[in-house]
Amino acid sequence: MACVCLFVGIWPTVCYSADIVFLHKPGEGSASNRQVQIAAHFYGLSTSNYAVGDGGDVSKALQELHQNSTLAAVVAANALSALNRGQLIAALHRPGSKNVPLMVVDITIATPPELLKTWSDGAISGCQEVLTAGRQSRYRVGTLENFTRELSGGDLTAQPGRGCALTLEKPKGQSVITLSSGPNDGSICARTESANQELFFDASIEPESSVPPPADAYDQPGYQFASVAPLIMFFRYAAGERAWHTNAHFANLTVDDALLQESYGHLDYLDLLREMQKHHFHTTVAFIPWNFDRSAPQTVAMFRKKSEYFSIAIHGNNHDHQEFPSLKDRALDVQAANIRQAVVRMEKFQSLTQLAYDRVMVFPHSIAPVETLDALKRYNYLATVNSRNIPLGSNSPRDPAFALRPMTLAFATFPSLRRYSAEADVEKPTLALEAFLGNPLLFYVHQGYFAGGAGRFDSIADTVNGLQPGVQWRGLGYIAEHLYLEKIRPDGYYDIKAFTSSLQLDNVHLKDAVFSVEKDEDFRIPFKLFVDGEVYPYRKDGDSMSFDVPILAGRSRQVQIRYQEDLDWNTVDISKSSLRVAGLRYLSEFRDNVVSRSAIGRKVIQGYTANEAWLNRAILMAFMSMVIASVGFWWARKSPGKSNSSRPRESRSSASLGRDHDTDRVGRRSY
Repeated sequence: MACVCLFVGIWPTVCYSADIVFLHKPGEGSASNRQVQIAAHFYGLSTSNYAVGDGGDVSKALQELHQNSTLAAVVAANALSALNRGQLIAALHRPGSKNVPLMVVDITIATPPELLKTWSDGAISGCQEVLTAGRQSRYRVGTLENFTRELSGGDLTAQPGRGCALTLEKPKGQSVITLSSGPNDGSICARTESANQELFFDASIEPESSVPPPADAYDQPGYQFASVAPLIMFFRYAAGERAWHTNAHFANLTVDDALLQESYGHLDYLDLLREMQKHHFHTTVAFIPWNFDRSAPQTVAMFRKKSEYFSIAIHGNNHDHQEFPSLKDRALDVQAANIRQAVVRMEKFQSLTQLAYDRVMVFPHSIAPVETLDALKRYNYLATVNSRNIPLGSNSPRDPAFALRPMTLAFATFPSLRRYSAEADVEKPTLALEAFLGNPLLFYVHQGYFAGGAGRFDSIADTVNGLQPGVQWRGLGYIAEHLYLEKIRPDGYYDIKAFTSSLQLDNVHLKDAVFSVEKDEDFRIPFKLFVDGEVYPYRKDGDSMSFDVPILAGRSRQVQIRYQEDLDWNTVDISKSSLRVAGLRYLSEFRDNVVSRSAIGRKVIQGYTANEAWLNRAILMAFMSMVIASVGFWWARKSPGKSNSSRPRESRSSASLGRDHDTDRVGRRSY
């Protein structure tokens, strides 16, 4: 709400208003009202709504628009006739700086052309042509510096619906977004500028109510972005550093399942390193803790020496298929035991290899139930990263802005992140949208992805580096510790929206500043807050915690929330006593290292993946039958009356020993 000012002569420099002021006609719900709220909420911006005309209070709206803290104005087209253009533009004037930008929304065929001509200073003469958007329709984004940003020159998915095309009088009117729908193309968002005043006009498509959204609509950033694209772009442009944003961009490639050997299946680490150095990206190995004592020394040495290119995260525990399924298939205490054992095994891995690892969980096959995420939190994992960020058995929050961020604390207040399979050929528009929204770009593959060579990922890396030239390719742990949003407040403080329990807060600005941190928290698990290793006070406010941290210019401070865990490492057994798990692991490695080497083998693996549930049981039963038969055969031969003393002993020739030795070529390869 606008503040009440006692001295009109000084209110422009003293009072603070809402960030966004929205003007509409009273008694009529604006079609864009909900979109304004969604876009403003996404960027952490406050809004004020004013009904103007027919008894509405125009003077109060103009007074708030005059405030220095106002960032943008939005006017519904049906309210234009109740406003004086000169008065409104005067309220947006800022001496010595650029005027506050204005966007006119809800433009339809019924909008009087003379109003559009007047408000656009002759750049737009009407909105006449009827446009129909179908499922194959695309928004084509123009190029407007600092407005279209990473989306410039690209395409976006359009939601089905109907609208009209703006009639532009060039060169005054510049199209920002064009709808391409079969034979019809038309501008639905345009920009004009007159006397240092920027105006944007939005005739976005009205969604077709009879066409239901896709089942996964709330998971798809492209689908959700389509309805709010002009406003999201406008608010980001208008608010600048006052909107939620990241102070750096991050990306990562993760390879699931691989052992730390010179090569695993089609994955050759030395060849991959050369590609990473040439194309500037980073690879995390999602490492199965069961393999904690099976790493090749030469590969470990390369990971240590090239830590800027390689990192380790946690991939399940035993990886016995979907290791963390619904609780009816595997009890929570069993899943929690696996989570504990995974940590202790990885600590042993670190002790054996002197390689650090990130306490980030990549679940095998699919994400676990929400109760399992709660267990990850209890044992101080940083985050979980999977192809979906919605726990098994849970529904998407019915928040249209939910899909626009890949990270969420909506489940057990534990950070869950979405990643993309590079094996599915991620389209450039998807990458551009994620980059525009400031989201970390996380990809994953398996060893078979590199059947065509170690350079298979190069094109995606080049695309990301082209979209965001300053992007940092890092390990999942580093990204998790920088998983926060910031924005500057009118008082010069910085608000921080934290997503993880461990943060490295960077003051990238040229002045000392106080960072006011807020994080969602349910307070069910006791914890302590540490800043630079020292216990630090915090405030509890409903379902969130907050605290203030002063940071010198160009410096960083380490923030950690340490949950009280019941993990006694000395009591956790890390042995590999299960024959079933051992059988599955060795069979999986045989599949990756042998079967996948041929095209026919890869086809077999694809069929196996499609029918994995019953084939796993069949293969495991066959394997156990072979083991039992082998033991029985050995026992029969060792039984009394069947002495083997007369059989000659076999010996290995020195030539055969030499051949075995020559197969170990790791030590002779340089990196």
